[in-house]
Amino acid sequence: MSQSPAQSALLAMQVAQNSYNGGLVTFTVPNVGSVNVTATFGKSRLEIDNGAGGRIEVLSEDFIVVLTDLEINNAVIVPSEGNQVVVGSKTYEVMTPPFSPADNSNVRVRIHTKQVGG
Repeated sequence: MSQSPAQSALLAMQVAQNSYNGGLVTFTVPNVGSVNVTATFGKSRLEIDNGAGGRIEVLSEDFIVVLTDLEINNAVIVPSEGNQVVVGSKTYEVMTPPFSPADNSNVRVRIHTKQVGG
């Protein structure tokens, strides 16, 4: 399905915004591979069900990326729990929920992580 000129312009703007505001990170899927992508850094406050009828509030380290940049072995990877993001000497693990939309057109996703190393 082809994009309209307006959709193409919106995509180009979102990619440029991510490049301008972001930094280089490595997104890794264990036993599959990894890819270097530009990500904008952020934080989110998430409420997670604790399984006992209560809610736990968690602060996550987020990485906002263009979803189609997450391509490993010619396939776009949808972030899932257990994937990792490496920034310099720090390692972050994707948690549940693994991501949320970062824009209304679903071009970018906000990957929710917790620091596990570094």
